[in-house]
Amino acid sequence: MLHLARYPSITPSDFDKALGITVGFDSMFDRLFGDVERSENQGGFPPYNIRKDEENMYTIEMAVAGFSKEDLEAELKEGVLTVR
Repeated sequence: MLHLARYPSITPSDFDKALGITVGFDSMFDRLFGDVERSENQGGFPPYNIRKDEENMYTIEMAVAGFSKEDLEAELKEGVLTVR
């Protein structure tokens, strides 16, 4: 069974205005320095929507400006969907 969890978004702070300009930097640094170990339960950014289309059929929309579909990789493993 697939479990989908929506994590709370980033806590409001004075730095929230700067978050929009950082989209894509993680990918750039990963390419330069290799993957850095990250928390498995990181969530809330980038923003996303999950829509149930039919029984056991969902559409997930993610705000990943500047990336093409080919830049993204989705993996479903042990009921956890990971998008890189």
